Amino acid sequence: MKTRFEFNKIRRFTDFLTQLEKTNQLVRIKKAVDPKFELAAIVSKLDKGKAVLFESVKDSKIKVAANVLGTRYRVALSINSKNENLIQERINDSIRNKSEIINIDRSNNWDKNSKNLFDLPIVTHFEKDSGAFITSSLVIAKDKETGDQNLSTHRLLRLDKIRMAIRMVEGRHLHKCFTSAKEHGEDLPVSVIIGAHPAISVAAAYQAPYGENELKIANS
Repeated sequence: MKTRFEFNKIRRFTDFLTQLEKTNQLVRIKKAVDPKFELAAIVSKLDKGKAVLFESVKDSKIKVAANVLGTRYRVALSINSKNENLIQERINDSIRNKSEIINIDRSNNWDKNSKNLFDLPIVTHFEKDSGAFITSSLVIAKDKETGDQNLSTHRLLRLDKIRMAIRMVEGRHLHKCFTSAKEHGEDLPVSVIIGAHPAISVAAAYQAPYGENELKIANS
């Protein structure tokens, strides 16, 4: 039986961070940090430890969260698993019982627009990197031919204030969507999401059959 989406207490990324803080799984860093090398160095030291929220990032008004799904405990928490030993069982149950997604009213949401990618606190991780990377962005695209929606995780390299580069592995689902659009002589419209509820990131990591909507798995 398919169920409708119902909000619970942990429905947004910020709600999840609050939950992590309540369970002593989050550390806040209030000191201003540089997104070039310094931020990544701190995250590396905290690897396999607590999640971290950088409240002040130089040259940006946006906070940065990292290491959010760095432990099995936090993965379990993100998908409402009873404990970290039942993660796979919980995911399998969501795959078997995908729930339909309904539209929600966004009229009360606050939106801020920008045409400059340098407004985002994108991190430069290592000295020999090509530049600043978003390492865990979620990309949503639709197949031109079938209308099926695909969700996947990708690294994005900032090239300038309006362009980013993405690596699409040939034969994988996003590349298939791109190829379908190209065959129709069209660009491929996509949505890039940063800071979604981590259950969506877990669903994006699942290699569903082509045409399967991973958001329905996350919804369940």
